[in-house]
Amino acid sequence: MRESKQISWESLPSEAGVDEVDIETIERFKRMAKKRLPEISEEDSIEKILKNLELVKEDKLTNAGLLLFGKKPQKYIHGAGARVGRFKTPTIILDTIDVSGNLFKQLDGLMEAIKKHLNVRFEIKGIEREDIWDYPLEAIREAVINALIHRDYLSLADIQIKIYDNKIWFFNPGKLPE
Repeated sequence: MRESKQISWESLPSEAGVDEVDIETIERFKRMAKKRLPEISEEDSIEKILKNLELVKEDKLTNAGLLLFGKKPQKYIHGAGARVGRFKTPTIILDTIDVSGNLFKQLDGLMEAIKKHLNVRFEIKGIEREDIWDYPLEAIREAVINALIHRDYLSLADIQIKIYDNKIWFFNPGKLPE
């Protein structure tokens, strides 16, 4: 029915009110948005930002608003978390880290969890030290962002990231559009 009326799940109101917005995250967003969204100012109120971005309906955060800026989205959207595991073999797990919170906090948490399990070496150039990671952190960040934003949030499965000695495996419960 949603598809026939061209209504996305993200645009539907959630059960969370505007009081569920994480102030720290929205302030971070305002600082980050300066270059890309000049209509957003650091002086703008939370309500104005949410309204301009169409993330509030009927005094409730939309599902997208809750995922982006909510204090605890997993309270309302089950399975909206992520998990990082360090594996020696497919059946030997060395460490597991569960990450929750809004998408900004999940991105930060997932990057820290992944970096914890990657090898890094150092090269000294002059008086400066350069960190050389097993994988480019920019590529890892892009893969994490893709997993977060292209998942199917109606699924109860978490995003899974498995780190092995020789590879990293990313999984999200999502599918290609029709």
